[in-house]
Amino acid sequence: MLQMNNSSNVIEVEAIKKNDASQKNLTSRFDKVLNNKCLRNRQRNKSKMLVKPLESEKLKLYPTRFRVNRIKKAFVILVVTMLVDLCECYAQNQEHLAFMGVPINGELSAFVKQMNKLGFTITSGETYLRGIRTVEMSGNFHENKCVIAISSTALTRTVFLVSVNIFEKKIWETSKWKEVKNTYSKYKYRCQEKYGTPTEVTEIFSSPYKEGDGNEFKALREYKDSWYDTSWSLNLGEVIIEVLPFDNSGGWVRIHYFDKINKKIKDKEKQDAI
Repeated sequence: MLQMNNSSNVIEVEAIKKNDASQKNLTSRFDKVLNNKCLRNRQRNKSKMLVKPLESEKLKLYPTRFRVNRIKKAFVILVVTMLVDLCECYAQNQEHLAFMGVPINGELSAFVKQMNKLGFTITSGETYLRGIRTVEMSGNFHENKCVIAISSTALTRTVFLVSVNIFEKKIWETSKWKEVKNTYSKYKYRCQEKYGTPTEVTEIFSSPYKEGDGNEFKALREYKDSWYDTSWSLNLGEVIIEVLPFDNSGGWVRIHYFDKINKKIKDKEKQDAI
């Protein structure tokens, strides 16, 4: 019995030792885990301490960068807006017939200012006749002195027509048919180069008159069947060049530039006024 008790005591002591050893292992493992966590936390704290100055510097620099970015964005928006406006303006101008590079469009006073920049000066103030407002200006059209008549609608004052009057001589002086015809032929050729083949050419004198008899201006003045003009019907409008008499012994060349869109505005305003 004593031997049995001794052996059982020995077994219990060994079990206790084993339990103590396993507890020591667990505590050591737990300590290791805690130590590792502490080390990681310390490393993180160290990294944060190292990063914080950099982040603070970034925060100090951020407002400047933010302002620079805002300026860049504002500049880009401004450029894009200007480009869009230019494209729209260009598209609008492409819809209108041009005279000396200036689209026949806009308000009468504004168009007169544009002509003034090209060297034209006002010779007579604004006049109003049959629902049309007109301003006359003098200047040079290519190598010829001329008087241009700028016509607009009555209500909106929208420019729809520019008429160029080219005089070889002063109105009270006699001009020969040959001189006037040469001017007519010169500008007719230039228009053909720019606008292509004419839509219509009417160069006839009614009987008993004929070209070369010295009575060309008289025929154009007295007979409705006598015409001397050439016209171009274009997508943007119409161009007409003609010879007009001011008496039986003299005349001049006139070129009309009609803008298609604005001529419709003129017709509509005239109809609405009835």
